[in-house]
Amino acid sequence: LTMPSVGVIIKLETDVLQVLDNQGKVRAVRPSDAQPQKKSATAVALDGEQQTVGQGDVVKVTDGPYKGNTGTVRHVFRAFLFLYSPSRMEHSGMFVVRSRQCTLM
Repeated sequence: LTMPSVGVIIKLETDVLQVLDNQGKVRAVRPSDAQPQKKSATAVALDGEQQTVGQGDVVKVTDGPYKGNTGTVRHVFRAFLFLYSPSRMEHSGMFVVRSRQCTLM
């Protein structure tokens, strides 16, 4: 991944990691090219109603392609939220949205 992009591992293969990046694209990354995990336990972003959203919060997507979905915040990077929803089969239930497209539940 390039310097300004981050991602979450969604699948492990023998010599490749499948990574969902902050643009919503899945990339194949060699383990040697992956950087260590950044801790986001204290990272927060603002939702559409100016409330702070952090790791572990449940949000509802109010705008964009995932409108109507709910998910648990697994990782925060700047204005991007990596969400997990067990009802989604694609990308192991992970998807990424901008924080302003969500509201805290």
